Amino acid sequence: MNDLKKPVFGKNWTKQTSRRCKDCVDADIPLRVTTDEEADKLKEEELAAEEAKKEEIKLNKIALKEQKRENYNKKKEEEERLKQEEEERLRREEEERLRREEEERLRVIREEEERVRREEEERIKREEEERLRREEEERVRKEEEERAKQAEKRKVNEEELRKMEAEIQEAGKKRTPIARTASSGVTHKICSVCKNKLPRKEFSNNQWTKEHPKCRDCV
Repeated sequence: MNDLKKPVFGKNWTKQTSRRCKDCVDADIPLRVTTDEEADKLKEEELAAEEAKKEEIKLNKIALKEQKRENYNKKKEEEERLKQEEEERLRREEEERLRREEEERLRVIREEEERVRREEEERIKREEEERLRREEEERVRKEEEERAKQAEKRKVNEEELRKMEAEIQEAGKKRTPIARTASSGVTHKICSVCKNKLPRKEFSNNQWTKEHPKCRDCV
C-alpha cells in the first residue's frame, strides 16, 4: 500500500480496483480486492497527494524565486556598498590631493614672501649702510676741511704773531711804547693764548699793555 510512481507497477497497472507494484508481484503477494468506495478514496488520496506535490513544487519555485531575488538584492546591495566605498575612497584621495596642492601653493607663496621680505631688508640695510657711509665721509671731509681751515688760520695767526713780536722787539729796541693809547696806531693784537688776531677792543684794558696779552674770551 506504498505510494509509488507509475514505472514501478507491472501488468496490473490498468486495474483500477486491484493493482500490485513490481515488488509485490515478484514477492507473489496476493491481490487484495478493494471496493469501489475504497478505489475512489485511493484515487482521491492520489489526487490530493499529487496536488500536494504540485503545491510543494509551486512553493519550492516561489521560495527559489524569492531566494534568487534575495540573493540578487544582496548582490546589488554589496555592489552598491562597494561602489560607495570606492567613491568614498576616491573622494578622500581627491580631497587629500587638493589639500596637498593647497599646502604646496601656500608654501610657495610663503617662501616667495619670505624671499621678497629678505631682499627688502637687505636693500634697506644696504641703503642705510650707504647713507651712513656717505654721512661718515661727509663728516670726515668737513672735519678735514675744518682742520685745514684751522691750520691755515693758525698759520696766519702765527705769521701775524711773529710779525707782531718782531715789531714789538723792534719797538722795544727803539723804546717806543706800543698799544698804550689809540694814538699808537695799533688797532689789532694777537692773543697769546688762542693765537687769534683780534681788534684792540677785544682785549681787557689791564691786559693790553702786557708783553703777552689775552683777549676777553681767554681772560
